[in-house]
Amino acid sequence: MNVMLDTIFTPELRKMIGTKPSIDFSQLSHERTVLFISTSAVNPALHCFVNMFYAQAFKQLFEIAEQQPDVALPIPVHVIADDFAVGSRILNFPQYISIFREKKISVTLLLQSESQLESMYGATDSVTIINNCDSYVYLGGMDLKTAKNISERLNAALEDVLYAPIGEVVLIRRGQKPIVTQRYNILQNDLYQEMTKKQSKQGKGEER
Repeated sequence: MNVMLDTIFTPELRKMIGTKPSIDFSQLSHERTVLFISTSAVNPALHCFVNMFYAQAFKQLFEIAEQQPDVALPIPVHVIADDFAVGSRILNFPQYISIFREKKISVTLLLQSESQLESMYGATDSVTIINNCDSYVYLGGMDLKTAKNISERLNAALEDVLYAPIGEVVLIRRGQKPIVTQRYNILQNDLYQEMTKKQSKQGKGEER
């Protein structure tokens, strides 16, 4: 038992539990704020705590929105969930995502495949989640289920989707015809080059 407790309740987590709450969910909806939440890919035991945080955050934001005159958040909140289907299930997420828009909450879900999402949330809930997304960006892959879905949406041959060249992107947005284009080359972006130069200079300064 001690081994399990030490594995899940790490010294950092025990310290966090013992301190006063440091996150004001009201601030997220009233001030421009950026909050980063990171987990270890090699320690999945902690994923459940992050998903508990997500569930609590959505619940609190809904309650804050309900108290507003227009029943929506004063400042829109956008959540970017990288590797969304890697952690454990977020409580009530299929129900939450269906009412995000009216509360001025939006979410970007980054997934390897639809099969990955289905293995986490089940067939019915995974379809519900996908159907509540206004935009669907497909970057290619080897998952047959996802490729079949995209081919049907594009009215294209399955092999054209499954064996599409690397760098080809499919953008499907509600109310518009699908767009097949090339992936944006961020390395040629002026702002990206400027940021990387600054980071490189800062890194050299720290080495000195």
